[in-house]
Amino acid sequence: MAVGSAQRGGEEEADELLQLLKGIAQSKTRTWRRGLDDHLGKLATSPKRRDEILTIYELVFRDFERADDSRWYDPYHILFSTGFALLLVRAESGSRPDIELIVPAILLHDTGYYAVEDKAQSIAKKDRIVHMQEGAARAAGALWKHGESFSSEDVECIIGMIAVHDNPYIEIPIGDHPLRRALRDCDRVWVMHALSFYKDWTHKKKSYPGDSGILEFLVDRAVQFYGDQFPDWLGECLGQPSPELVEKNRKRIEQPEFTLTKTLIDKLFQRRIEEIDKIGAQAFQKGYETLKEHEEYLADRMDGDFACIEEMGKEVSPVTENRAAIRIRQELLLEIPRQVVEAAFLSVPAWDELNGHAGIVRDRTRAENMAPGRKLPIRDFSPGVKPPYDEHLSKLGLLPNDPLVVIGARNLGNNLRIVAYRKGKGLLQLRGEDAHKGQRDYHCLCCMKGGAMEAHTLRFKEQGQISHMDGEPVDPIKAPSVQWALSGQPLLWNGETNLDTIILNTYDLRHVWEIRAGVGRFGTRAESGKAVEDLVTTLVETDDVSQVKALAEELDLPRENNYFHSAIGISQEGNLVIAQLHGSFERVADRLKKAGATHAFELEEGGSVSTHFINKKKGQEAIGQSRIFASHYFRPKASALLILKVAFEEGDPPYVPVEEDSTLGLE
Repeated sequence: MAVGSAQRGGEEEADELLQLLKGIAQSKTRTWRRGLDDHLGKLATSPKRRDEILTIYELVFRDFERADDSRWYDPYHILFSTGFALLLVRAESGSRPDIELIVPAILLHDTGYYAVEDKAQSIAKKDRIVHMQEGAARAAGALWKHGESFSSEDVECIIGMIAVHDNPYIEIPIGDHPLRRALRDCDRVWVMHALSFYKDWTHKKKSYPGDSGILEFLVDRAVQFYGDQFPDWLGECLGQPSPELVEKNRKRIEQPEFTLTKTLIDKLFQRRIEEIDKIGAQAFQKGYETLKEHEEYLADRMDGDFACIEEMGKEVSPVTENRAAIRIRQELLLEIPRQVVEAAFLSVPAWDELNGHAGIVRDRTRAENMAPGRKLPIRDFSPGVKPPYDEHLSKLGLLPNDPLVVIGARNLGNNLRIVAYRKGKGLLQLRGEDAHKGQRDYHCLCCMKGGAMEAHTLRFKEQGQISHMDGEPVDPIKAPSVQWALSGQPLLWNGETNLDTIILNTYDLRHVWEIRAGVGRFGTRAESGKAVEDLVTTLVETDDVSQVKALAEELDLPRENNYFHSAIGISQEGNLVIAQLHGSFERVADRLKKAGATHAFELEEGGSVSTHFINKKKGQEAIGQSRIFASHYFRPKASALLILKVAFEEGDPPYVPVEEDSTLGLE
């Protein structure tokens, strides 16, 4: 069909097509902004810098609202390109910590177009130059007013990026500076977003008059991104470019710098091909009336382009390493022969206050019953339930210079699925646990009459008494000899590790799957958010590990392999082994098994982890002087402690280093 045979005037037609695209974009503005707002709020940087970047973002968009001073599509360009910049920061910050500077740079890079009078001619060479110059000046002003956390070197780098970002369009090399090339990648991905691609088509349509004009336009774009050799999949769709076509586009050929950029560009080209195939190339030539019929479809496709970045984000683990940072991996293995243990105590000073409270609530089921609509997690206890270590000792009648080994047991009182029992006092359980109904086996570290430490599964009945031990009913007349018991995730049971059983007994599932949300004072933080709530709520409501694992797979969550754990094991001979190290549950179990344990229990994680060894010969006056090992962000108060009073033969050293071939299995 000849161009214009069934069309109105070209200019009028182009205007109508642009209005169609504008209308779609305006209807999506709030949705697209909401997505970027959320990601900027989680930017892995200092709180001060994050606030400054958010301020700049708001100022940029306030100015964009002055339609007479900006190009109509600039707000959407910034939303898409900044979203990709945040993804690139996550992927590359391990090798380039300063890559986060591309975020303020991409927000500010096109603000210089305010100074260009004729927005319709903004791609002219002189206007490209003006907008880079003016944009650099505006960026300097914004960073001076709102960027206190940015050093002079940072500001110089950001201005340098903005001042040259469109150089390739005016045939001036951008240079090899990695951040300038990163900003260029973030800027150019916009070119292949549906809104930008079809907006450009309306302006270029006259140059592609045939029925397959839009496909020819797409091929030109492909040459500009891929050069003279298309990937096989693209070549099958569009054919390989001819030498003449390559020469025609030579001045515009720029291949992306980063692998992540190439991946996104591949996805966007695939999507444009799908759309042209569905709508039909001739429909794009027929113009506004025909495309109007596909308005809803095009709107969904624009949404989908933003979703591409979201999907790619699931495959990019937030970087936890920083080559400029001090690196740390801590590990302690402590073997305590049974004959050294004189007495064992489970210290829970706030037993009565914790009993029946909810601990830390991460599931929506219990939260809705407690405080509908309240943001999770909810901490359902007062600070007083976590006294200092010295207070634990004094309440038990122990002295700070008694020979003691002290480790935390802070999953008790915080996390569902962890219970405790004390003879004469009964059961300690959190609200919603219902252990007294006797429907669940708890894997417990038990202190028996006479002081021996043993591993048993226990069930409980009304009034919090033991109803079953190791699957056998307990004679109600002959009470079991358990003095106290503490449940935990069974890392080892009869020498074997069963991950499903561990998951079933793990309330805080961030210890099983890696769910990251930015960097805090002590490195990458585990998220408290929707993914955690979904997993934990599924566990609480169903008690079905297969459903929890299926949801984790659906969310594309990798396993957590670097959490800091504290666990205790018991050997066949009754010796105790304490293991505190970074890793997965399975890695901790393996360490304990190599050290001779046949049964082992998780006690606590993260900033709770520590071991205190008090030797009276040293004459410490406070337990704080006795800490031999702790998390690098140790919290010195605890709801529950496991305390071992130890005794030594006169003249024996209190502890000795082990040989490499010791049963402790040190590597």
